Amino acid sequence: MKNYLVHYGYRNTIISTSRNAAKHLQNLGGDSVLITGMHGNPICAARRAEDGKPYSYTINE
Repeated sequence: MKNYLVHYGYRNTIISTSRNAAKHLQNLGGDSVLITGMHGNPICAARRAEDGKPYSYTINE
């Protein structure tokens, strides 16, 4: 399984095997989540919409 770094909040990072940014945003809270590879290359991100619902987008495949 491939590992990813999940960056959230102010300088908080966890390691995960999931690239589902919207699910991480729901679980971790905050306004945004960035998922990168182990070498720091951005993969995808999620932000909260004005209605509070998370939406994700792919940065790089």
